[in-house]
Amino acid sequence: MVNKVVCRLSLSFVTLFLVACNDHSSSDDRRVDATSDVTELAHYAFSDPADGLTNQHIYSMPTPASRDSGGDNTSQFTDSGTLEITEREGSFTFGAADATYKSSYSIKVRPKELFYPDANENSKLIVFQTAIGTLKVNKKGELFYDSRDPQRQEGEPVDIPLGQSMSSGWMSLIIASDDDFEHVYINGEEVYKVPNDYSTASSVTVGGNDNSLVMELDDVRQFIGMLDQQQINSIVGLDLKGRAVVAPVYRPTPSRGMNNVPYSALTLEWATHEAMQPSGTEYQVEVATDKGFVNKVYLETTDETRLVLPSLEADVDYFWRVTANQLVSDTFSFHTAPAEHDVSTITAMEFNVWSANKSGTNTAPIHGSHYIAELIRDKGADIVFLTEGSLNAPAVAEELHWNYRRAYVENDPDGPLNCRYYPAILTRYDIKKELFAAGHGPNDKKVGIRVHSDELGEDIDVLLSHPSANDASDADIALHKPIEVVLEHERSRLFFVEEELVKAQENNPDAANLTILGGDLNSVSYLDLQNNSRESYQDYADVRLPITSYIHDSGFVDSYRSVHSDVNSYPGETFGAYAHKKSDRIDYIFHKDGNSLTLEPIESYVFSSHPAVWLSDHMGLVTKYRVN
Repeated sequence: MVNKVVCRLSLSFVTLFLVACNDHSSSDDRRVDATSDVTELAHYAFSDPADGLTNQHIYSMPTPASRDSGGDNTSQFTDSGTLEITEREGSFTFGAADATYKSSYSIKVRPKELFYPDANENSKLIVFQTAIGTLKVNKKGELFYDSRDPQRQEGEPVDIPLGQSMSSGWMSLIIASDDDFEHVYINGEEVYKVPNDYSTASSVTVGGNDNSLVMELDDVRQFIGMLDQQQINSIVGLDLKGRAVVAPVYRPTPSRGMNNVPYSALTLEWATHEAMQPSGTEYQVEVATDKGFVNKVYLETTDETRLVLPSLEADVDYFWRVTANQLVSDTFSFHTAPAEHDVSTITAMEFNVWSANKSGTNTAPIHGSHYIAELIRDKGADIVFLTEGSLNAPAVAEELHWNYRRAYVENDPDGPLNCRYYPAILTRYDIKKELFAAGHGPNDKKVGIRVHSDELGEDIDVLLSHPSANDASDADIALHKPIEVVLEHERSRLFFVEEELVKAQENNPDAANLTILGGDLNSVSYLDLQNNSRESYQDYADVRLPITSYIHDSGFVDSYRSVHSDVNSYPGETFGAYAHKKSDRIDYIFHKDGNSLTLEPIESYVFSSHPAVWLSDHMGLVTKYRVN
């Protein structure tokens, strides 16, 4: 049964009352049809408000996800799977326990009393607020929006009347974010929008520290992505007295739809909420080779939130679900790895992961390293350039049983977190030697190693370069700086790339070894400036930007542009994932043939998706080579 929370939002206290709800039709009535690129993260309900509003009273709710995995209706949750509620100064803040981005919020409120008797006639009280604006109500019940609009002209009113009033019944309030604006909807109608950027809309606060507004609060939802009008209509139209769909478990491991999952001693894991599954709960785990669970291969019961499967078949689709207290989870799926590795190909992956700590990234600080490992498996990579991933490298390599080398300083004078910008190379191949000392200075972040492939019987030199983002050409071009300035800035950073390639050449004097170079160069490719219709590139069409042209002149082939020569059809942008705004192609994988090994790029693509949450401000890049 869903319980409503009645919140008396005052300066010094919050009083909670339990409001009984009737049960109605089937649980599917409460599902939101997510038809566009939107993921529901969580839905708040409360079991017993008598103890106060705390994390243990949060229920996550499933909803159809934006991706259709084999026709399944699947649900997805944040990196941590829960959201945090903080109670302070007469208000409640709903925000992600793990950092997320471009969140949209939906809440339903029903006013009980607008003001205490001594409320000022002209005062306005806070209904909710985000980092960009505040919805307010005056004594007459009229609604206003106070935006932190950077484009507001001097003298314009702070509180914008919305032409709407709070009614005595339930009201739907929705804040939805897209690439450019934060939109405010009341009962499904857009009433205001304000310019947005990627750093905002990460939480919503109901009430304010000077509030005397008394209202019932229910049906709090958080989404990633911009809700479309159809989805908004669905949310507004939900029956508040209907039965909630409670997910007994969330954040499955392996994550939904992962490929190349180990088929020997695989551990299934899941998370749950203490309030929903108290200690002593037993979980029934079903594993099958079909979605209908007719062909079951495992049926086990455990009181832990994990189960080890001793053996599975190679190269097979598996489906699994968990039942607890008569609640059945969504159906999760994965595909096991093939029994033999394809030795006729080499797959390289470049991924600036935007590290935050040893366990995660800035957008997934708790489980990000695990998600990185999942993506490496999923893409079938053999060599990975983990730019800005030095902190994550040990945990990722351990999970994959791989080898790695990284730039790292145990006692960095700028603090341990400075290492999060350092690079690392991970590989399933044996590492024979370091080609030069790993660089971790402001401009010369680099790693160089020689690996040996037993299948090929050959050595491969692997280089990672990550010049400074200061005076980067992608930013210079976006700001339409003069060509002379762009070239000057590029030359100031070229030295470090030159130095790396020279050192590598000293270890490979006859160019005998195949060499693969990857990294975030913070530089636009001169190849992308040619024959490109992008307006910002027009003034630079004939410019040979020093960094990428030097790499090209040194005999390296740009794998992505080799596969996709049409710049307009395949721009290949790799930066801007966090802001949902793609900008430029600044992440690369190059190769240079050796005497006995040559490569042919047969597939190259950019990716920016993980079933739980995206991990970085960059997209990832994968190139699959045929070995000749």
